[in-house]
This record gives sequence, C-alpha cells and structure tokens, in this order.
Amino acid sequence: MPNEDFLRRQDEVESSARTYPRGLPIAISRGEGSLIQDIEGKWYIDFLSGAGVLALGHCHPRVVKAVERQLGLLSHGLDLPTPIKRDF
Repeated sequence: MPNEDFLRRQDEVESSARTYPRGLPIAISRGEGSLIQDIEGKWYIDFLSGAGVLALGHCHPRVVKAVERQLGLLSHGLDLPTPIKRDF
C-alpha cells in the first residue's frame, strides 16, 4: 500500500488539530535509532525524534529490554504507587 493511501485515510478519519505530521508525505512502518522507514521501504532521518521523547532513538535495545521486562509485571498503574515508580 503506498504512502498516499495512508495519507488519504488520515485526512478522512483523523482530527486535523495536530498539524505537524500533515506536512510529511510519508506513512512510517518502523524506526531504528535515528532513522524511520516508510511503508514503501525508504529510510529517512527522524528529525522530529518522536516530537522530543526519543533521546535514545527508536527501539534502543536497553529501552526495549526494560519495556519487555515491565510488561510482564504491570503495564498500567495510573498514578498508584508502585516499586518501579519509586525506583524511578
């Protein structure tokens, strides 16, 4: 499926309140380090870095390992106190 199909669908069903992704003519399928890949297989440097939340890049091995470990324990605890929150 080409990028255009995803972009057309985005215009049809998503709010236009978020404008920053509207100027990028790609639909992304994966990220690795500082790169993202569109659904057509082309790689790009991710200058947005997840809008600032990816200081270590996409899929950093230590982050992936920590997330996998935590998902086996608790995936969402709202604002309740937890050991992992205390340690953080």
